[in-house]
Amino acid sequence: MKNLKLVLGFLIVLLSGCWIYLQYFDIEEIKVKEVALEIVKKAPDPSAEAPKKGEINIGCYIWGPFRERESPRIAEKLRKTGLISKAVMKDRFLPEKFIVYLGPFDNQEAALAFQKQFRKQGYRNARAILQGGLSFGVEIAAFNTQEDAQKFLTGPRTPKVKGVRITNRLGEPSGEVDFAFQDISEEERLKLLDLWRDSPRSELKNCSF
Repeated sequence: MKNLKLVLGFLIVLLSGCWIYLQYFDIEEIKVKEVALEIVKKAPDPSAEAPKKGEINIGCYIWGPFRERESPRIAEKLRKTGLISKAVMKDRFLPEKFIVYLGPFDNQEAALAFQKQFRKQGYRNARAILQGGLSFGVEIAAFNTQEDAQKFLTGPRTPKVKGVRITNRLGEPSGEVDFAFQDISEEERLKLLDLWRDSPRSELKNCSF
């Protein structure tokens, strides 16, 4: 009888332990699920962070172009209106072209003399290059593709001068500059609009376009 009571007591303790064990893991599972759900709720939405298509940056503008020698005058206007601290002057570069080229010569006087000579011969677009890696040479004609430039070079219209060749014009300064503005306020934007209206040959456009 005494042994039977011991066995029954042991079984009761064992069953109680199993019940507590199962209850513990049920509670822990619920907690894990709640924590996971909370993390999902707090996670950032990637689509919310991505910039919207067609969104306009109303604080960013580009004003120009201006001839490089005009830049001190424009900078003085910006200084008087308090916009100079928001302005960055940037060079404009000519688009990439394949050019029929002669040179380079020793100095710009020689390049300008050949420019004059070529124009008298009917090459109206001939021009002396005075800046960049092709300085003191002469661009006789320019083309969008190397094939078109090659056709001109081997055709009847090419100048009969030794040393004429095709080269790639890339990154050559145009002699013109723009002024870029970032993070300007509404008050500053209105001041910039007034300056633009006083310079009818210039353009003022938002950086988003």
